[in-house]
Amino acid sequence: MSFDSVWEVSERLGFGRPLVFKVEEAARILRLGRRQAYEHIHSGRLRAVRNGNRLLIPVKALAEFLEGEPPAGAGGGR
Repeated sequence: MSFDSVWEVSERLGFGRPLVFKVEEAARILRLGRRQAYEHIHSGRLRAVRNGNRLLIPVKALAEFLEGEPPAGAGGGR
């Protein structure tokens, strides 16, 4: 899935075209529960970046997750 596809779903959900999403927003785009999204982050399947005590999901990480590509780097955002 491309950036445009991620943004298309994001716009339909009312999030606009951000470069990063909150975990809850990413979960809605992926049609996952919040807990499942955190499980994917902590297992390293979904890449996240930490901003203070918040985890944010870059658009590129969502596209990679949907394409089934392994995340770039290890650690899963911990």
